[in-house]
Amino acid sequence: MADKFEQFTSESWLERIQDSIKGVLVGGLLFLVSFPVLWWNEGRAVRTALSLEEGAGAVVAASADKVDPALDGKLVHVTGALVTQGPLTDDALGVTVNALRLNRTVEMYQWNEEVEEKKDKKLGGGTETKKTYTYVKEWDSELVDSTEFQKPKEHVNPKSMPLLEQELTAKDVTLGAFSFPERLVERVGTPTEVKLDSGALEKLGPPLKGKARLEQGCIYLGANPEKPEVGDVRIRLYQVAPMTVSVVSRQRGNTFEPYQAKAGDALELVREGDVPAAAMFQSAQAGNSMMTWILRVIGFLLMAFGVGMVFRPLATLGDVVPLVGSMLGFGAGVFAFVVSIMLSSITIAVAWLFHRPLVAVLMLLAAGAGGAALAAMRHRQQALARVQQGRG
Repeated sequence: MADKFEQFTSESWLERIQDSIKGVLVGGLLFLVSFPVLWWNEGRAVRTALSLEEGAGAVVAASADKVDPALDGKLVHVTGALVTQGPLTDDALGVTVNALRLNRTVEMYQWNEEVEEKKDKKLGGGTETKKTYTYVKEWDSELVDSTEFQKPKEHVNPKSMPLLEQELTAKDVTLGAFSFPERLVERVGTPTEVKLDSGALEKLGPPLKGKARLEQGCIYLGANPEKPEVGDVRIRLYQVAPMTVSVVSRQRGNTFEPYQAKAGDALELVREGDVPAAAMFQSAQAGNSMMTWILRVIGFLLMAFGVGMVFRPLATLGDVVPLVGSMLGFGAGVFAFVVSIMLSSITIAVAWLFHRPLVAVLMLLAAGAGGAALAAMRHRQQALARVQQGRG
């Protein structure tokens, strides 16, 4: 059962002002960093898109049964079954399988510390923070350093694993008449668990032999799997079995190497199954689009957080009366959001200007709309202020 305790700390108004002023420097740095991040991302997106378009127009079909010297140096699409020339063996567990990859995972039952923080503003600008520390027992593949806990003496974890994780990759793999590179072997397939039987216990070497038991197809170190204790360990094996794959890469002799597109990217695509080249390039374009939007959001958040931190001292000053500080903080957040939308759109549009003029125009229009919304907001605030002054 989880146990917990609470810790209360307070911070004065002057201390908060000092911290917020320090945050201005960090916020300014985040704001400045957001521009090169957004700019670089758009250049990367265009380069990758053009490279994939180039590759889709240059790729030719090749047979896996025989290496055609006439295709040497060209971007080829090959489909066939992967074959390993020898099995993979986990020496510590004594398990041998015919697989492309063999992974050993090791998990230990350990204490984990979870922290929940709640901060309340007080009249006068200070704050009181309540931290709730909850200790739970969980399976974890990484060692958890219990000496960093708030209550380390009551929650002690072991300092080492009895066995380390391991990843094995087949080195001699063929795709028909071609040698399939190890870097591509590492990119194919989803690992599935290798269910161990009672014979696996007999093959165990030290330090596991005589201490382990079999539990639901995995090796278990501990007294009772139904009621695990801190320090118990479970070990599993996962394999990627030989399969049919499709690859788009540059043919070099009887193997493959990345194809350097004129647009700038090195192309090398691999998919599980019999997948047409057109579908592989379409999927890669979709992945490029998704990555582009993810990095756009990251750049926007860097900018928004940066602007918010720059204006945080104003909200902290207003926290002498908590309601006033909250209103100022909300206003600063809205301002940061609108400004970041506008500046992000402008940065993205300028970066695309020479590559995708139509998209650039649309983004500039979006930035203009953001600026108009900000101007309208300021106009409404000024009008409201005049009305309030008139009533006064």
